[in-house]
Amino acid sequence: MNQVEPHAGTKRASSFHDLKAWQEAMRLCQTVQSWVDQPSEVPEPVRERMLSLAVRAPSRLAEGHTLRTPREFMTRIRQAVSALAEIYTLSVLMQARGGNAVDSLEDQALKVMRMCGGLMGYLRKQTLNGKRTANSGK
Repeated sequence: MNQVEPHAGTKRASSFHDLKAWQEAMRLCQTVQSWVDQPSEVPEPVRERMLSLAVRAPSRLAEGHTLRTPREFMTRIRQAVSALAEIYTLSVLMQARGGNAVDSLEDQALKVMRMCGGLMGYLRKQTLNGKRTANSGK
């Protein structure tokens, strides 16, 4: 299992539950679930899509953490960010149409995207350091 540092200067994440990005993605998922459960004028397919995307983000982070290499993990992080970007976009569009979107949804999605960016940066450094170590032994 990957040992990934959730944020610089903190303890290593032995489980995806320890990842701050996963924790925040789960909070976002709960926010979307609460919003979907409320009566709304937003069409049902849009609500279902939002929930599907909200579940996808923490799922991809959890899946990525269990993979063998940082590169595979980064692929899953990119997938999570893609889902988060779509949540953000749908929320903006709903508000523009006068829908009753959750005000904090965009902020939450952006926060998780930033956290994913930080995790990607850490994994890139880890990958580069691993290559340097491997090359220095030649």
